[in-house]
Amino acid sequence: MWCSKKHQENAIMDVSLKLLIVKKLILKLQKRNQHSLTTTVLFLVASSRNIGLGKQALPFS
Repeated sequence: MWCSKKHQENAIMDVSLKLLIVKKLILKLQKRNQHSLTTTVLFLVASSRNIGLGKQALPFS
Protein backbone atom coordinates (compact mmCIF):
# COMPACT_ATOMS: atom_id res chain seq x y z
CA MET A 1 0.00 0.00 0.00
CA TRP A 2 1.50 3.30 -1.10
CA CYS A 3 1.27 6.41 1.05
CA SER A 4 2.74 9.84 0.65
CA LYS A 5 5.86 10.57 2.66
CA LYS A 6 3.99 13.26 4.62
CA HIS A 7 1.22 10.80 5.49
CA GLN A 8 3.77 8.24 6.71
CA GLU A 9 5.50 10.85 8.87
CA ASN A 10 2.17 11.89 10.39
CA ALA A 11 1.27 8.26 11.14
CA ILE A 12 4.66 7.66 12.79
CA MET A 13 4.29 10.81 14.90
CA ASP A 14 0.77 9.76 15.92
CA VAL A 15 1.92 6.31 17.08
CA SER A 16 4.96 7.78 18.84
CA LEU A 17 2.78 10.23 20.73
CA LYS A 18 0.38 7.48 21.79
CA LEU A 19 3.25 5.30 23.01
CA LEU A 20 4.61 8.23 25.00
CA ILE A 21 1.18 8.69 26.62
CA VAL A 22 1.06 4.97 27.50
CA LYS A 23 4.57 5.16 28.98
CA LYS A 24 3.55 8.13 31.14
CA LEU A 25 0.41 6.29 32.28
CA ILE A 26 2.50 3.29 33.37
CA LEU A 27 4.93 5.49 35.31
CA LYS A 28 2.04 7.35 36.93
CA LEU A 29 0.40 4.07 37.95
CA GLN A 30 3.64 2.70 39.39
CA LYS A 31 4.23 5.86 41.43
CA ARG A 32 0.71 5.90 42.85
CA ASN A 33 1.06 2.45 44.39
CA GLN A 34 2.78 -0.84 43.70
CA HIS A 35 0.48 -3.04 41.64
CA SER A 36 1.12 -6.53 40.42
CA LEU A 37 2.23 -6.99 36.81
CA THR A 38 -1.20 -8.35 35.87
CA THR A 39 -2.94 -5.21 37.11
CA THR A 40 -0.48 -3.04 35.18
CA VAL A 41 -1.07 -5.02 31.97
CA LEU A 42 -4.86 -4.81 32.36
CA PHE A 43 -4.59 -1.07 32.98
CA LEU A 44 -2.40 -0.75 29.88
CA VAL A 45 -4.90 -2.63 27.70
CA ALA A 46 -7.78 -0.44 28.91
CA SER A 47 -5.75 2.73 28.46
CA SER A 48 -4.59 1.83 24.96
CA ARG A 49 -8.19 1.39 23.85
CA ASN A 50 -9.04 4.80 25.28
CA ILE A 51 -6.27 6.51 23.27
CA GLY A 52 -7.10 4.67 20.06
CA LEU A 53 -4.39 2.01 19.77
CA GLY A 54 -6.87 -0.81 20.13
CA LYS A 55 -6.12 -4.37 19.12
CA GLN A 56 -3.62 -3.44 16.41
CA ALA A 57 -0.99 -2.58 19.00
CA LEU A 58 -2.04 -5.22 21.53
CA PRO A 59 -2.61 -8.51 19.69
CA PHE A 60 -2.78 -10.45 22.98
CA SER A 61 -5.90 -8.61 24.16
